[in-house]
Amino acid sequence: MTPHTIHRFAACLTAAALLASFGAHARAQASGTWTPTGDMAAARDTFGSARLQDGRVLVAGGNSDGATLAAAELYVPRTGTWSPAHDMTVPREAHTLTAAPNGMALAVGGSSSPGGAALASTEVFIPGSRRWKAYSTLTTGRYYHAAVVLADGRLMVVGGCTAPGYVGFTTSAEILDPASGTWSNTGSLAYARAYHTATLLPSGKVLVAGGSGSGPDLHQVELWDPATNSWSLGPPLHDARTFHAAVALSDGRVIVMGGLGGTVLATSEVYDETVGTIGQWSFGGLMVDRRRDVTASLLADGRVLVSGGWAVIGGMAVRTDRCEIWDPALGSWTLTGSMQSGRSGHGSLLLKGGYVLVMGGVGSAGDLNGAEVYTP
Repeated sequence: MTPHTIHRFAACLTAAALLASFGAHARAQASGTWTPTGDMAAARDTFGSARLQDGRVLVAGGNSDGATLAAAELYVPRTGTWSPAHDMTVPREAHTLTAAPNGMALAVGGSSSPGGAALASTEVFIPGSRRWKAYSTLTTGRYYHAAVVLADGRLMVVGGCTAPGYVGFTTSAEILDPASGTWSNTGSLAYARAYHTATLLPSGKVLVAGGSGSGPDLHQVELWDPATNSWSLGPPLHDARTFHAAVALSDGRVIVMGGLGGTVLATSEVYDETVGTIGQWSFGGLMVDRRRDVTASLLADGRVLVSGGWAVIGGMAVRTDRCEIWDPALGSWTLTGSMQSGRSGHGSLLLKGGYVLVMGGVGSAGDLNGAEVYTP
């Protein structure tokens, strides 16, 4: 398998308010269930997705059964429908797509084809016109990197592959200054990596965990400090892992889960930066299923939803429709409602109102254009 195949409704609403807040497809949903919503025009995986300020979801690029896409679409939660946006300026996959404070969204880097050249180009999506505009150039082209919005609104990208063939793992990190529109390097990681996670901490630091390098899967963790504009080693993960997911919790901690670390993992770990001088990891419990290439979302009540991925079930590796919930009060995982379609390499976003949208990915017969909404 190539890497490209590889993201509680707490308010008490009346039925009328619920209908107004979401749309007709919400009427049929019960707690802990998935409901199909409108299909995208293009089947895709390894794409970028972002929730815009107005609540719409933007999906752009990705891979569609071997072809790299420039196509973009918008999902409207109120109606449960998709509509076309203009194509990106270049096709790209394995890029990042990040909503900006000004209401726009920024697509960064990616690959020009499956395992192809690393792109240094970036482009911005303008919601009013649904058009893309070429933006500033990265100092280092990269794909399968991580992106994180910093406490001051700047955007950091870190790590990734820089050469065709899913190689050229890099230690570089750079930050976009929105005032000048330029990228600048911000120190180097100690370990080159891709397929890792990067998470903003309450202190303003950035936590980079796991990933793949030129050797074994990584258990090393690194911390970027905005006060010194530099990287330092953090406490290592108990399990080396790549193709995992990470979620910043409501209480400031971070949970990482699943992934690949010599074998497909069911373990989860929780990082608390307030313990000691560099923070500490603690066991977060075993997921019901061993799984990689999952997406994870923080629900409105502080629980974490994990959907799909490659899972080992009954001794077989499958693209699963099974989903799980982690409860921070109990520190344990339980199954919740299953999706209509098993999928990996998909996208997942929390919508206004506490619902979760999953879209696209790879199913048993190829790339998917279907989308589903989860009601906690």
